Amino acid sequence: FEEYDRQGVEEVLYISINAGGSGTNAAAHAAAEQYAQEHPESRMKVYIVDSHTYSMAEGAGVIDAKKMLADGKTMEEVVDYLNDKYARMEILLTAYTLKVIRKSGRISAAAAIAGDLLGIHPIFTLNDGVSQVVKKVRGDKAVLGGMAGMLASRIAQGTPYYIGVSDHKYDEEYIEACTKKVGYAPAGVFHLGCAVLSNTGTEAVGLVYEGQKRER
Repeated sequence: FEEYDRQGVEEVLYISINAGGSGTNAAAHAAAEQYAQEHPESRMKVYIVDSHTYSMAEGAGVIDAKKMLADGKTMEEVVDYLNDKYARMEILLTAYTLKVIRKSGRISAAAAIAGDLLGIHPIFTLNDGVSQVVKKVRGDKAVLGGMAGMLASRIAQGTPYYIGVSDHKYDEEYIEACTKKVGYAPAGVFHLGCAVLSNTGTEAVGLVYEGQKRER
């Protein structure tokens, strides 16, 4: 914040990952308050938005915010837009092995072992930092159809969606399946980072999209 102020920036937008799962949002508020107290002469205004989410579900809003500001929208308009958008963003996530998810605590050890033995794969939603199993499919081949089908049933039709993969070997089949189910191609394909894969393992796929607005 200090460096931006020194450069003459009048408005700063800070978008954090889910405040319920990270201290970065609270730290940003504390830093902005402390800076204002220590620099009463500063006219720089800091806007802080909690995305309530992670990864590209957060990043999609960042991309939109940049475009809106470049098009001349006010910071207040952008913040209002982001708060509405982040109340709609959803993540579908699955892993082709449950070993790492078991260690993360998202499912019990017994369920993970049974799932691996039976070839059962859970599909999770990760909304507002809360993970929930919404579907279970059996066999690797069923995962693709299950994910694409859940996306089609939950997405707000016409809004963009993204595919996140741990390995680009999944790119073509997920693009094809999701395009067929939803009716249009994804806005992009991105590589899942180590923060996600440390909870899912290295054989994972995520779908990021806008669903119905959630009340907070």
